Amino acid sequence: MITAIIIGFIAGWLNSMPIGPVNAAIISRTLKYDYRSGLATAIGAAIVDFLYCACAAQIQHFLKDFPEVNLFFRVVGFVALVWMGYKTFMANRVNVRMPDEEADLHKAEDRVVKLHVKEGSLLGAFTLGAVLYGSNLSSVPTWIFISGLLHEWGMLRSGMLVNFVFAVGAGIGTAGWYSMLVHLIARRRGGFSPRTLRNINLAASIAMLVFGCYFLYQIIFDTAWAEIFG
Repeated sequence: MITAIIIGFIAGWLNSMPIGPVNAAIISRTLKYDYRSGLATAIGAAIVDFLYCACAAQIQHFLKDFPEVNLFFRVVGFVALVWMGYKTFMANRVNVRMPDEEADLHKAEDRVVKLHVKEGSLLGAFTLGAVLYGSNLSSVPTWIFISGLLHEWGMLRSGMLVNFVFAVGAGIGTAGWYSMLVHLIARRRGGFSPRTLRNINLAASIAMLVFGCYFLYQIIFDTAWAEIFG
C-alpha cells in the first residue's frame, strides 16, 4: 500500500507540472486575491484529479477482458499525452502562455458565475479549480494508460483497494505541486520569471513526449492483436 501511494504521488506530481489552464488559474487567483484563493483552486482541481484517477485505475482493471476497448483507451491516452507534450513544447518556443489557456479559463469562470457562486469567494475558487480540471476529459484515458503500464511493470498490484490508494497518492501529488506553486507565487507576488516557466514547460514537454514514444511502443508490441482481429 505504501508503494502504491508513493507511485501515485510521483505520477500526480509530474502529471500536474505542465503550465496549462489549471496552473494558470491557480496563479491568477493567487495574484488577484490571496494565498487562500489560490489554494482553494488547487484543492478543487486535486479532488477531481483523484476522482478521475480512481475511476481510470478501476476501469483499467476491467479492460483486460475487452482488448478492443482497452486499445481504444490506450490510443486516446497516447494521443492526448503526445498532443499536450507537443503543444507545450511549441508554446515554449514562442511564448510561455498558450493561446487556449485564457479561453478555457474564461469559460470556466463563466460556468462558476452560472452556478451563482461568488467568483472571489473561496467556494468560487474551489469550484473554478474543479470545473477546469473536470473539463479536461483526456485525463481519464491518460490515467487508464498510466495505471495500466504500472500494473504491467509489476509496480502496482491488482485490487480495488490498491487502485484507491494509488488514486489517493495521485491526488496528494497533484495537490502538492499546486500547493507549492501557490506558495511560491504568494511569496514572490510577481509570479515566476519567464525563464523559469519556460524551463518547467520544457522539462514537462520533453517528459511527455518521451513517455508518449514509450506508450506507442507498448501499443504496438504489447497489444493482443490476435484477439482483436482474430
